[in-house]
Amino acid sequence: MALLQWRRFNFFDKEVLRNAENSELFDKLKDINLSSSSCGRGQIVLGDVDGFIYFVDHSLKLTKFKAYEIRVIHLYQLKQHSILVSIGEDEEGINPLIKVWNLDQHDKADNPTCTRIARAIPGSKPSKVRRPSV
Repeated sequence: MALLQWRRFNFFDKEVLRNAENSELFDKLKDINLSSSSCGRGQIVLGDVDGFIYFVDHSLKLTKFKAYEIRVIHLYQLKQHSILVSIGEDEEGINPLIKVWNLDQHDKADNPTCTRIARAIPGSKPSKVRRPSV
């Protein structure tokens, strides 16, 4: 009878995230409708359906900037360099854009500098990006 029972494995300890400064609950991401994520270089990178990209570091400091007019589709953070590659939409019905962000350089508004912009799929017929390969 013991062979037919499911075994339960606890891989993670359940713990509520708290802000290190004032020990309040970390709930800054609860109202965000996320569409993509990546990680690397000591931070988590999140994209949402409103075109914002969010950065969360080890101390749970949250920063964001507007990357696209409509939505962020995919994100990829390079592991060896401070480069973020994002794919998103600026106009409805147009092929998505690939934007390459240099996270070490910032503009006057303290946002990462966009170093390259290219169409994800060249051509006039709009199509969706399924999976990026960097």
